[in-house]
Order: sequence, then structure tokens, then C-alpha cells
Amino acid sequence: MADKNLILTPHNAVFSRNGDFPSLLLREKISAHLSLEKHYPRVYLRRAFPAEEPTKYISVAGKDEKEIGMIPDIAMFPEFQRNILKNELNHRYFMPKINRIDKIQDRFGHTIFQVKTDIGPLQFTIRDVYRNLLRLSDGRIILTDADGNRYEITDPKKLDQKSYKLIELYI
Repeated sequence: MADKNLILTPHNAVFSRNGDFPSLLLREKISAHLSLEKHYPRVYLRRAFPAEEPTKYISVAGKDEKEIGMIPDIAMFPEFQRNILKNELNHRYFMPKINRIDKIQDRFGHTIFQVKTDIGPLQFTIRDVYRNLLRLSDGRIILTDADGNRYEITDPKKLDQKSYKLIELYI
């Protein structure tokens, strides 16, 4: 039933919760009077463009990691379903927002950041900060630590003066 090029819309896809996980009821219209339905009790969501388009081009895969289809934009779904999709994506792409930088220290080819984030104080290490600091066209900065975790500076110019001076060396 599922086709790799299937576009998932509110007309053919209904997302719900199955315990802690999103599930999908996929409907395929065969004729004016006949429809097929397939239930996926657990689906996995992946962003095609995680930084640039966080709510668009969302790949939906089944438990076998095989793609079921693509959501062009989660905004097209009703609020209840949209919230399920957003919560799952936010869980998968957890990215604390850096509000203040307390200290940046270079040691043996690694850069150690001590920061305050929207979830509290954190310390993380980045290997080769110039390769793991991404400046986006909208001004945001994404930092990727040695373990692959991501951190966001929404607008470096809105940081306090000390924080901006610390990060300015790398941007």
C-alpha cells in the first residue's frame, strides 16, 4: 500500500498516539466506494531539513525504518495531530537554546563551552569548532558537540556583551 513517493496529507493520513509514540492510520482510496486502510502502530519522523525547515518535508517511516511517505508541511494537519507531530520532532531533535555563554576554553584541539540554556546550565565539548558551528541565513547559529548533540543560538546579537565577545571569535 505505501509508496516511497506517497505524500501524506489530512486526506490520507491520520496521526494519533499509541502510548508514548505516534501512530499512523493510512487510507488509500481505491475507487469511489472502496478504501483500504493500513495501521502503523509506531512511526518514526525525520526532518529532511532540520535547521532550515523544521516543520516541512517530514519523512515518516515504519518500525522497519522503511519510509511510508513524506509530509510536505505539518501545518496542514488539524491541531491535535500537529501537536503529536511537533512533540515527536522536538523530542527527536532536542536542541537547547543558548541564552548566555559563561566561558569558552580551548584545550588540546577541543573547545569547551560553559553556557546557560533554556533548560539550565550546561557544559559541552566541540571538536574543531569551525567545522561544527553552522551559521544559518536567518542569523541563527547551530553548534554540534563531540557527541552529536546540537545547541542553538537564536540571535547572537541579542546575547549579552560578554557572551557575544566570546562567540564572536568563532563566527
